[in-house]
Order: sequence, then C-alpha cells, then structure tokens
Amino acid sequence: MSPTTSQMLSTIAPVGHSHIPWDTTTERGMRLLNPGSPTDRRRQPYCTFQTATITAGRLEEVALRNL
Repeated sequence: MSPTTSQMLSTIAPVGHSHIPWDTTTERGMRLLNPGSPTDRRRQPYCTFQTATITAGRLEEVALRNL
C-alpha cells in the first residue's frame, strides 16, 4: 500500500530562516528541506529555491534551483 500524499508530507519538513539551502534526512526518516532564498542569497553564490515532485504519495525528486 502506498502512502497518501498527506502521509508523505508529514515526513517532509520545509524549513527556512537561515536562507542557506540544504536537504537532509534525520535518523528517524524525516526529510528536512531548506530552499534557501530567491531574494537574499546570504553568504551563498546564488539566490535559490527548491522544487519537489510527489507522485502517488511518494517523493520522487527534490531539486535546488539557482536564479
């Protein structure tokens, strides 16, 4: 049985504040995503954002995009 989208999203935590992009998974399986910032690059070479593709309740791809 595949997880529902809401179940999948409960294991993904978009975070921010630092404006520094990262993508990591905790020991318990929670995926933490920080998209960076499209307007303030804060010590980063580029302004950034992330896209995520969820298909049939599964996270298929996370991509960091430079502006």
